[in-house]
Amino acid sequence: MFPITRILADSHIGHACNGTPKGHPKPFHKTPYVSTPQTRVTVGGKLAVCVGGATGCGDVAVGGSAFVTAGGIPVHRATDTTSGHPCHFVPNASAASFVFVRAG
Repeated sequence: MFPITRILADSHIGHACNGTPKGHPKPFHKTPYVSTPQTRVTVGGKLAVCVGGATGCGDVAVGGSAFVTAGGIPVHRATDTTSGHPCHFVPNASAASFVFVRAG
């Protein structure tokens, strides 16, 4: 059981771009979740992030609960994976979440 991630309150672990082309490496960044495909379910007063939600840097929430959904979409929890984004920013995971609500 992992705590559910929330929009505008929680972030991903963070990553840096370690590519070799000109202008690299690019600095480490850790951004909050800024979107979610559902608009009704809240956790601790903030919208619950679901699979398909995204962070400020463009990582998409791709991992989620196999048992708990919001609006029919799996909720994204602490340690669930994100997609990474262009320029060699590798996939990572949710770092923070609302500790009082857990989903299997």
